[in-house]
Amino acid sequence: MVFSDLEGPWVKADHAFDAVSKAVPGGARLFSILSSYDDYRFFVEHAEGYEPGDTLKLIAPFLLVYGVDDAFLRTIANLPSNTSIIPEAREAIRHIKEYQCFYLISTSYEQYVERAASLLGVEVQKAYSTHFPIDGYRDSLRKDDLALVKDWASRILQMPLIETDQSGELSGSSLEAKGELDRFFWEILPTTSFRTLMEELEPVGGSRKFRALEEALEAEGKGISSAMVVGDSITDSVMLERTRDAGGLAVSFNGNRYSIFNSNAAIISSNCWPTAALSEVFQVSGLRGVEESAGIWDASRLSDLESSGLIGEDLYAAMGDAQDGSSPPEVHWLEAVDVDRVVEESEDFRKRVRGEEIGSLG
Repeated sequence: MVFSDLEGPWVKADHAFDAVSKAVPGGARLFSILSSYDDYRFFVEHAEGYEPGDTLKLIAPFLLVYGVDDAFLRTIANLPSNTSIIPEAREAIRHIKEYQCFYLISTSYEQYVERAASLLGVEVQKAYSTHFPIDGYRDSLRKDDLALVKDWASRILQMPLIETDQSGELSGSSLEAKGELDRFFWEILPTTSFRTLMEELEPVGGSRKFRALEEALEAEGKGISSAMVVGDSITDSVMLERTRDAGGLAVSFNGNRYSIFNSNAAIISSNCWPTAALSEVFQVSGLRGVEESAGIWDASRLSDLESSGLIGEDLYAAMGDAQDGSSPPEVHWLEAVDVDRVVEESEDFRKRVRGEEIGSLG
């Protein structure tokens, strides 16, 4: 069985980032600041009850303040920037589905995941996402609270990214900004008419992604050691780590440090065929086969994989056609390499594929 994140492994977009950027003045910077706060809350502070990907909870009040509704989120989902897929994504998913169950487990809002799943040929019943009935909250919001949140949007835009120093601690302006964000989200907002929204909205990230994985495994009657999980960011870190530690295959695809540090394999590729190939290798020969297949997947290496029965003839042909002069994919078994070097290379490639702003997000 294959379980995968959506944005990064299959599509180039970040729908939530795009929605905030287009709806909120200074939205791209606002999103980046809140994303850095999200990373700190989960990865450094280990805040109780906080999950990576809760950025989608943090941005929700600002979307409502600036008039975003369900129709707007669905319109954004249909823009070319959000329907831009990683090369060979549809074909690779189609190949996987010929012999394995395939699920999407995405932190993204349902308004986007439904569109992207259709684009990729994935049944909506096998696509987990963040339920966000945004239109249902509008009538309960008080005018003075709308003004309050709009004022805070301006204040947050003046803050720096939440970043640690070399000792791993917050200092100076980051420490002050983090304190202000804590006060706004966890002391002020709960006293306003935004309280219900903040209590009910639960982005599918971190442990919630892992719960979705467990639910799908139970429905299929499978154990986690049979699962291949694919991710690229901090929202995937929990399901990657727990899958790896339980004997399954955890794969970072053009991922950042949060995904790579929690995986046992990493793909760096301009197209999606290596994901399909690793799923086939894993099915045929387990983790040992994945480890032994790692390396630079140039024409010679692909021929070896095909002749040894690790990938089929049709997949071998498709992967050869997809290279078309581009750099061959890299597949790293992380126990056997310099992980810091892989992180550097993967993060750089991630930015080239998805753009500097989106590629830099946690």
